[in-house]
Amino acid sequence: MPMTEIRNRLYRMALPLLSPSSPAKFIISGGHLQNIPSLRRAVRRHHIQGMSLILHRDQRLISISSPGILTGQREPEHSLFRIASITKLVTALCLLRLQEAGMLSMDTLAGPILSMECEVLEGVRVRHLLSHTSGLQDRACVDDALREQLPLSALLRHQELRTSRPGDSFRYCNLGFGILGSVIEKVTGSSVEVAIREWVLEPLQMNGCFFPERESQIMPMVRVLPWHPQSSVTGPSVRVPNHSVADPEHHYGMTQGGLYTDAASLLHILQCLRDDGRFAGRPFLSHDSVQEMRKPHGVYGDADPCMAYGLGLLILEDKSISDSRILGHQGFAFGCVNGVFLEEKSGLCMVLLNGGCSEARHGRMADVNRDLLRYAIKELSS
Repeated sequence: MPMTEIRNRLYRMALPLLSPSSPAKFIISGGHLQNIPSLRRAVRRHHIQGMSLILHRDQRLISISSPGILTGQREPEHSLFRIASITKLVTALCLLRLQEAGMLSMDTLAGPILSMECEVLEGVRVRHLLSHTSGLQDRACVDDALREQLPLSALLRHQELRTSRPGDSFRYCNLGFGILGSVIEKVTGSSVEVAIREWVLEPLQMNGCFFPERESQIMPMVRVLPWHPQSSVTGPSVRVPNHSVADPEHHYGMTQGGLYTDAASLLHILQCLRDDGRFAGRPFLSHDSVQEMRKPHGVYGDADPCMAYGLGLLILEDKSISDSRILGHQGFAFGCVNGVFLEEKSGLCMVLLNGGCSEARHGRMADVNRDLLRYAIKELSS
């Protein structure tokens, strides 16, 4: 994934020369699009493979899917996508619901609840992990531990995981959200899979799981640049042992990015946030919990002056896209670049899932999400 601006420029230059083309065939349901040529250009520009896109505002709900040359012509509308870091949003919803049930609080210390008294977790609270202000950072030892299925207590002996005091600064950290999976298991006594289903997926009428039973359900993921034949990923990269029963020592590799679901299900989360914590006329989260999610707890700073982070929620203020704040999350994994976004003032919702596309970005915002947000706002404002 290109990280620096120079690498992003080189990546964009190479993209039309070295990446396979995208089909511009769309299956559209639920309504009429005013500007299909503009959408087609965006799909081709970003080489989007296996796309499922939902646009929703007021009474207009339009679903657009497009098969991918590189993703086996799988039907996007009926596939499960790995949503990568959008999983963090689901994890946050679960923990906030557990707080409302009196099972923990945002100020609960992670170390004691996990029975792990270690320097790395000293002073780290649930809210710090949810807002990437824990002082932890991702290191190579995390991937090694997941691959070797080492217990969390062994991983946390690595002092280099800690870079600052909790609450002092923002640093995006996948490990922090992985640890929250272990916290969920400790609190509920259930596996992450069961707990997420009980506390989030079922109440929000979402279809999803961490380990789909059949590969035929999954939209393959492929990196369009560099692209190699037979390079697609069709299932979880790391198999978690005994994922159906609680094991906090080993289940820290799921809740940062391992959930599979579909675009229609993710729309339900945006609708819940839009409607102040209610879904289908019933309360899911309290007003106070929703407001706490939507409040900035950390800022990206020089990495991206337009971005801040709430509790499991990205906050975007970019006048080149909208005069309104945009809430949501992105998800990058193995070539896919997903996005769920809510324009705060208008209530416009956009969900993008795909099996691969351009990974170029400005700051921390993916080009594909930026362009399709602009398209969605223009399309649904006409």
